[in-house]
Amino acid sequence: MIKRYYNELTEEFDKQQTNPDADKWAIFSAALNRELREYTSDMNPKHPLHHPAFHAFRLWQDYNAKLRGDKLSDEWEMRVAESRLVLNVLK
Repeated sequence: MIKRYYNELTEEFDKQQTNPDADKWAIFSAALNRELREYTSDMNPKHPLHHPAFHAFRLWQDYNAKLRGDKLSDEWEMRVAESRLVLNVLK
């Protein structure tokens, strides 16, 4: 589930970079994040997918900040790269 979330999130973010559509992003985000929240709601912090789930949600937050035009911190690119690295190794 988390790998699919990551793939869909990255694909939509790339689309938004070339053709921004705030309404589409909001609807996409609400649907995708609800599914992730439901998936992780009862997850024990020691569960092997707890750490990747954290990175999946953090990646969405970072993408969302960029699309909103927020002033990005110097660590933004490093956080995105770290989250993508963690999520890329999932099967």
